[in-house]
Amino acid sequence: MKIINECRIDYKYRFSPQSPEIRKTIFSNIVSTQVIKDTLEIIKSVNKQLTFPFDVLTYTIFIYNITNLDIENIFFKDNIPQNTRFIENSITINNIKLECENPQVGFFIGNLEGGGIIKVAFKVLVLPTCFCNLIENYSTIEYDYIYNVEKPPYRANKMSNKVISRCEKRVFKQILVEENIETCNDICFIENYRYNLQIIETKLINQINSNLGTLLVIGKLSYEINYISDECTRYIDDVFGFSACMIVPIGISLESKEYIKYDIEELSINLINSNNIFLSMSLLLYY
Repeated sequence: MKIINECRIDYKYRFSPQSPEIRKTIFSNIVSTQVIKDTLEIIKSVNKQLTFPFDVLTYTIFIYNITNLDIENIFFKDNIPQNTRFIENSITINNIKLECENPQVGFFIGNLEGGGIIKVAFKVLVLPTCFCNLIENYSTIEYDYIYNVEKPPYRANKMSNKVISRCEKRVFKQILVEENIETCNDICFIENYRYNLQIIETKLINQINSNLGTLLVIGKLSYEINYISDECTRYIDDVFGFSACMIVPIGISLESKEYIKYDIEELSINLINSNNIFLSMSLLLYY
């Protein structure tokens, strides 16, 4: 059905006060709006309402043809939410993998027979820049709508419902790193010290289930300790390594080790005796 609208204006005027009254009517341009009957219904869902960085969200979209007619040339598109990243080759159509496509660019999913259903699913990775934010998402489709068999089809648009996930930050693990440092010189007292901590490698060593895995974090701590011995200032420097295992979202394997952050909650260097220094560090690993 098409709605057609046109404006009409009636008016009158005189060329002079003594001249006869002239009446006229003018018409505007004609505008039309094509009324599209609902032919498709789109229902979208997300597998998690509460998520966290490096988690994987799965979006599932069902497209229903609620008529008895075939719908042709259906084009699917989805603007991936901010602070998430599409996981390549994660798209499936009716559980069949679709490779080398991206929802942000969009892709054709073909035709849909009357009363038929198409299921589209894809995955995104929640990035660590997403903190205490709502992740909102919806999908759109375009398709050919035939309103007159004697005319070319109209390209119609349809939007799904909006789905929301809340992102919260999670702390991984607190570890204690200790080292006993021996010196050849007799130490009177420790004057000062400095240190540098670095995460050098992360590796997912096993997968617990579809959402969680065990991550091995390897780091190193370099230090320089200045101390007084025989009324002279001396120093000792060295590097030692440490490692820790933690349960993490499986999606962390898709990003680099730079996303593992740390805070040194407490670091103490104490003199046990004249030839032994004890270093203790409380370390908080998170993302």
